[in-house]
Amino acid sequence: GAGGAGRLGYNSTTGTTEPVAVYTAGVLTNVAIAAISVGGNFSCALSEVGVTYGWGNQGDGQLGNGTSSDNSLVPVATTIPSIAIGQPVTSLTLGQKSACQVVDAVAYCWGDNSSGQLGNGTTTDASVPTAVDTTGILGTAPVLKFGVGGKSAVGITSQAPVAPVTPTGSAPSGSTITVTWADPGSAVTGYQVQIATASASGPF
Repeated sequence: GAGGAGRLGYNSTTGTTEPVAVYTAGVLTNVAIAAISVGGNFSCALSEVGVTYGWGNQGDGQLGNGTSSDNSLVPVATTIPSIAIGQPVTSLTLGQKSACQVVDAVAYCWGDNSSGQLGNGTTTDASVPTAVDTTGILGTAPVLKFGVGGKSAVGITSQAPVAPVTPTGSAPSGSTITVTWADPGSAVTGYQVQIATASASGPF
């Protein structure tokens, strides 16, 4: 494929019509790779022990190593967030100019953020992995996987609501009922909401 910006990771910007091995000296010496993900003009690899490496275009900080000034023709190690040191990356995915990974059930993203695709409440690019904001709908929900598109991202959590704090209730027709769920980390165990013509009622 095309080799511009070093996106093939073999210490060259020359394209090739045949597979070439990614440069394995340097940070990849004796490192076993478990998965590779390809973005717009950069690539990242995830090692078997859960460490992320990147190569190629770096214009928006998408290699995650703290800089956005120099492309890399060979793999470089992505910076590990201080809160996640010692924890393996369990999911890695790349978009056009950004990337996301999951560490200890928390999502971290970096790179282009022009459309807010890093999910951290800003539109400022990030050259190191930055935690996705959890003050809103994510809350404390454990993140399992992340998917990144051109300028958007989605996450899958393991959270499912269980029994509400108030097990029964009713309200006049047309009313809005807010149900507060208990123990958001547990699985649903057979509860439901029934809606009647004249009222909204349990069992919840």
